[in-house]
Amino acid sequence: MKIRSWCCKFYSRLFLVILLSAVGLASSCGRGEPERILPPEALAWSNPYGLPDTPHGGNILHAWNMSFNEITEHLPHIAQAGFNVIQTSPIGASLVRLEGMGAFGRWYDLYQPTHFSIGNYLGTKEEFEALTAAAAAHGIFIIVDAIPNHTTAYWDMIDPPLRDHEPSLFHSRRGDRPSQNPFIRPMDFNDRRSFVRSNLLGLWDFYTGLEEFQALYIEFLDEIITAGASGFRFDAAHHIELPNDPPDIASDFWPNVSAFVDARVRELGRVPFQYGETLGEGYRANHYLHALYEHAAFMVTPYAFSRHILNSVVGGTLSDGRRGWNSNTFHIQGNPRNHGESVFGPAFTAADLEGHVGFAEGVVPWVESHDQFGNDGQSRHLTDEQIIVGWALITARRGTSPLFFVRPGEGFVNSGTVFIPQADGSFANAWGHQLLYRDPRVAAINWFANDFRAYPELTSTHRNVAMIQRGPSGAKTGAVLANANRNPAEVDFPVQMVNGTYTCRISGEVYNVNNGQLTGPDIDGRSVLVLRK
Repeated sequence: MKIRSWCCKFYSRLFLVILLSAVGLASSCGRGEPERILPPEALAWSNPYGLPDTPHGGNILHAWNMSFNEITEHLPHIAQAGFNVIQTSPIGASLVRLEGMGAFGRWYDLYQPTHFSIGNYLGTKEEFEALTAAAAAHGIFIIVDAIPNHTTAYWDMIDPPLRDHEPSLFHSRRGDRPSQNPFIRPMDFNDRRSFVRSNLLGLWDFYTGLEEFQALYIEFLDEIITAGASGFRFDAAHHIELPNDPPDIASDFWPNVSAFVDARVRELGRVPFQYGETLGEGYRANHYLHALYEHAAFMVTPYAFSRHILNSVVGGTLSDGRRGWNSNTFHIQGNPRNHGESVFGPAFTAADLEGHVGFAEGVVPWVESHDQFGNDGQSRHLTDEQIIVGWALITARRGTSPLFFVRPGEGFVNSGTVFIPQADGSFANAWGHQLLYRDPRVAAINWFANDFRAYPELTSTHRNVAMIQRGPSGAKTGAVLANANRNPAEVDFPVQMVNGTYTCRISGEVYNVNNGQLTGPDIDGRSVLVLRK
């Protein structure tokens, strides 16, 4: 474990955390420029493609299992496709399986950190720094999948300075007995204390509320930010304590960590972007969503909403009714108990989040995630057409920060070897990557969202066709239509767009708006129109 004279740095880091919290820098929006605390180390930014200059409201490409060098090679294509944020897989030192421990180099070994330093199957620290520098030259922000909740399931594989640290950095350790330490037992997902302290899937659980752990982890995040990252996606976020949890388990982890990241990234002249992964439904997930808004002010994943998008494109139905789509205001309706919306309302609206911007700027939705593809396989049967329809449904909305998942190549085996060692010490990806993100349909949707990002929206559904109008009634207008059904649909819909001729940026076909009615060629089944005036 790389703990560079941590004992000398701990108190200065802890002081920094306390200082940042005291001056109110926990908000990702910021309140003016923070006092210069750390030396400036800025990337050379350029924007030759005209991408949005902030990650908020941008389009995120999840470069799953792509090495740093591979991502660097893809940068021109990524920028041309209209993505201005790239999310890497975890970049920290992680589990390297020995003989008898199953297939070598599985993708989820990256989610089993062993110590805090940059470099694993994806590449070296120097290669990561080269990636962030090249990305900045393309106008692209790099965010990193961070793993603060847990380490590996193999106790002996944890680096000794981390494993044997006193006070213990873990809620339980090997050798503990269930009668003496209840958190050595399997996690009880219905018990909040167990949920934040027991070992998730056997992975040893960090004591994230401990000041010593926070100091060490903040030091690691600082190393990643200094290497060029602009933010993080925090894995298993809702397994970490909140300030408003019961007093015996509550902690200030999120306010401290999010405040540090915001201030440090801004200090280096970049725009911070943070969000937490919250899976599951019902009260547990939504209690956590609300608390993150309240105490850490960063974005979250709307699991139930994204799953409904997935189910809608699979079923091909945007039906009206309590469990379907509202035809007037384009939000997903559903039973809170089953869909996990709880106090947030069906579409995470601003009013439901007590003044916070909800769907637009408070969540990171997706059509499919790496968990849905890799772990349970529930999205593997999606066709390219279905993915693109779902992508239109979440990306054309105002202010969304949607995540596009880069699938592995054909033949992917979830529990098999992904990273194959090479003679030069690097690793090759056994399955490669599908390049759907380069599809002209995806690019057309992305650039529509980029170009209209500051314009208002008006949404509606018409049987199984959803329509997102942007800039309605203004000088600059356009619309995205997505047909979720396999059958074509007639285009003859009421709109609030200015009169004139609109060209589909995908097919080149011409549509007309006259006196509040949009007409033109039928929209094919499972297809998208991107109309620009």
